[in-house]
Amino acid sequence: GVGGFSGLLLGSVTLGVAGHAPGPVVVVREPAGTGHGQVVVGDDGSDAAAEALRYAVEQARARGARILVVHAWQQAITSAYGLDFSGVLEDSFREECQAAQERIVAWRGEHPDVE
Repeated sequence: GVGGFSGLLLGSVTLGVAGHAPGPVVVVREPAGTGHGQVVVGDDGSDAAAEALRYAVEQARARGARILVVHAWQQAITSAYGLDFSGVLEDSFREECQAAQERIVAWRGEHPDVE
């Protein structure tokens, strides 16, 4: 780490040791000191997303970070014709947003210490 190339994964000495060692080599670098201000997690309403959110809460609590929940879904369009689906899409959008918000409100109630 004194050769002036601090961004390299391995320096010349480390590479030499790893290349000549008869067994596995673990390189432990000093911590980067990067702060964690935010944990981002996806939510689609599934059980897997609930588990991801549970893990995100644990990680945010451990790091003193806040959580940003991202919700996305794919709207199935059942017709290839030029019919006006705007009303259907708007209703679906509102329903999805409402359901996502209700899930997050429930999580906030269970974990008031995590923003």
